[in-house]
Amino acid sequence: THLTEEDWNNLGKYKVEYKVTGKNKFDIDKAISLYINNEIVKEGNGYLFNGTVPVEVVKLDKNKSYTLSVVKVESLEGQDCQFMILDTNLKTLKYLNPVQNKNPFTFTNASYLSITKGSGVCRTYYENIQLEEGTQATPYEPYKSYTKTFYLNSPLLEGDTIEDANGVAT
Repeated sequence: THLTEEDWNNLGKYKVEYKVTGKNKFDIDKAISLYINNEIVKEGNGYLFNGTVPVEVVKLDKNKSYTLSVVKVESLEGQDCQFMILDTNLKTLKYLNPVQNKNPFTFTNASYLSITKGSGVCRTYYENIQLEEGTQATPYEPYKSYTKTFYLNSPLLEGDTIEDANGVAT
């Protein structure tokens, strides 16, 4: 008695929800939620980083290559806030400093990407942070992630996958 039109149109079918993500794996909203005391502040087209190290910003697949690119960076005070590449035990493998070093940065064998303020005061402005799979930097796209619904005539079996190509699920 409480079925929606979508429910009526798909009676007898199996409802499957799946996650759709874009190429940019850096979710600035997640980074902001991991920092305390508003240590990442939105300013114009970018973000001002002021803070302490979160446990994790992005979990990575250790078997893949990644490229981190930042379009505009400016150190405003003290040391530069840097990106850290971490292993599975959260041990730092490498520091990436977009203020001092040419970027994009390409790296492999990492489990997490984090952000650090170093050992002193840091206020660094970043715009268009993009983390993507592969070894080639591509034009910036904002992070996106959402859930879509797909209806099947039979249930998914072990090993079955759903792929979203240009907005069409198969």
